[in-house]
Formats: sequence, structure tokens, C-alpha cells
Amino acid sequence: MFIKLNATQYALDAYGFDTKLDKLADSYPDNFIQTPLWKQYGHVIEFFDSGHCWAELTDSGSMQEELMYFPNVLSLTVRLNTDRPETVFQAKGNILIPPINRVWITQFVKAARSERLGALEK
Repeated sequence: MFIKLNATQYALDAYGFDTKLDKLADSYPDNFIQTPLWKQYGHVIEFFDSGHCWAELTDSGSMQEELMYFPNVLSLTVRLNTDRPETVFQAKGNILIPPINRVWITQFVKAARSERLGALEK
């Protein structure tokens, strides 16, 4: 699920990534959904709690904290550091992904997905 916040949509338009996301959504309709910002925050919470969301990719500090209430949803935070280290070290529900380049980020996400699938199979 890719939720397009206002600033995110602006960046997608500015860098020409919106059409690439459209192609990704068309190619993987069962695995990649994109949507504009949901007007009701409760819908976001319902989605996290639905069992259909395994992770959330964010750069937001508040999302790192909120996802601690959903033990089956991993927070993947694209930042060099966090002001909420307890989500990484104590709760172990957040993985910091340094925004080095797109390959680095993709490798982290794939590794997290693989690890999550392996844990579910046990």
C-alpha cells in the first residue's frame, strides 16, 4: 500500500515517478496498491490491523511509534537516525534503512520481507 501524502505527491510529480508507480500498480495489482491520502485516519488504522499489511515504509517519526500497536506490521524507516530509538532497540518493530540509494533501500525491503515470510512459516 502506497499512500500518497500531499508532499509525497508533489515529489512524485516533480521527479516524474508518478507514471512509474502507475506501471508498478498495473503490473502487480494484488501486491501493490497506491492511493491518495485517506480522509479518515481510522481507515489507515483498520488497514494496519487487517492482516493484509506486513510493513509500512516511512520517514515519519510518529508512524514509527504508532506501528508499535500492530505487532504484525513492521516499520521500515528511511532515515539515517531516529528520535525514537526504543522502536528499534527495545520493541524491535522498526528497521532503520539509510537512504543511501534506491538499490540499498530495495535490498533492505526485500530482506525484511523475506525474513517476515520466514517467520510466518515457522
